[in-house]
Amino acid sequence: QKEIAMNETTKTLTKLCRPGARRQHNGILYYTKVELIDEEGMSVSELWTNRKYTLRLSYESVKRMSDVRFVVGITHEEGTYCYGTYIDIKGDVEQRGTVKLEFENKLLKGRYVLDLWIEQFDGEKYDSVYSLLDLKVDTKEYKERGFLTMPHEWELE
Repeated sequence: QKEIAMNETTKTLTKLCRPGARRQHNGILYYTKVELIDEEGMSVSELWTNRKYTLRLSYESVKRMSDVRFVVGITHEEGTYCYGTYIDIKGDVEQRGTVKLEFENKLLKGRYVLDLWIEQFDGEKYDSVYSLLDLKVDTKEYKERGFLTMPHEWELE
């Protein structure tokens, strides 16, 4: 795999590319566009706790691929890995397409970065994009600490 500098291809993925984003890919299967969209359909990098968002990941490949995993990771700015998820596409994958992740943000106020991978089921990576987006999360008044909120209720017995 070859290292791709931020100023070559990483900043073409999104207009909100974070300074210092870096990428490594082998040129076979790779992301072409990344967009984080709010409920109004606007591209954003500032999120609110308990609101819904969509992450659209467009990709291309130079040949027909099969058994591919698309991975999303979120890390706090201080380096703590907070959340990760993936989707396995079994069998043939179209040479050009988009995968979409719809989610309700449960992260509390803070700064985070978005990481992305495309890999084989055995973990061999096709494309790795690190610190692509600088995600600023804001939260209305809350009585929780840490990185994320959990649905809960207090009760005095």
